[in-house]
Amino acid sequence: MGTFNFSIAGNVMKVSLSGNFDKPTVASFVSRYKTEVAKINPSTCELAIEISQMQVQTADMQDTLQACFKLYGSTGFKKIKMNCGDNVVLAMQARRIAKSCGLTNVEVK
Repeated sequence: MGTFNFSIAGNVMKVSLSGNFDKPTVASFVSRYKTEVAKINPSTCELAIEISQMQVQTADMQDTLQACFKLYGSTGFKKIKMNCGDNVVLAMQARRIAKSCGLTNVEVK
């Protein structure tokens, strides 16, 4: 099961994701994400997503993952940074989904 944490420091909203996500956990994440975003002005902030402890998502979760990326884009952050650590496959998955969603302000490391 996947876990997530949020924190806000200055002009950065930090999100930490780990494990493997299922649809109920994603629904809970999206609800909490919207609550946290309401506390800031995204156009002046950066979204920093730590996913180095997250597992590569399976094919049945691709649509859900893509919906999350679209949510990140529609929120209006000035920059979105994703840290995949040493997980090359996860980084490739994140880049592919960001590109398919038309996100141009995403940096995947």
